[in-house]
Amino acid sequence: MRKYEIMVILKPLLPDDIRRSTMEKVEKTVKEFKGEVKKSEVWGKRHLAYEVGGHSDGYYVLWGVELDPKKVDALNKELSLVSDVLRHIVLQVEQFDLKEIK
Repeated sequence: MRKYEIMVILKPLLPDDIRRSTMEKVEKTVKEFKGEVKKSEVWGKRHLAYEVGGHSDGYYVLWGVELDPKKVDALNKELSLVSDVLRHIVLQVEQFDLKEIK
């Protein structure tokens, strides 16, 4: 198991319940790949450097997870299929620089 940070940019105009549901779906996907969500941080709505999918803003969420390196490609593929995600990235890290999950 290695440490990864997952940054997800969600569509900015999602209602709160759908946004929460999408965030739970990302966490559930990590767990389906036998990973463990250790930390999370919601950055909220921010202006994008360039327009993505017709949106100039995005809702940022960052997770710190432990995951088998062999599952990262499959996780990337699953995240790319979530319709409310504009962009995502999974990066390997030495340690998490995130707040604790409450």
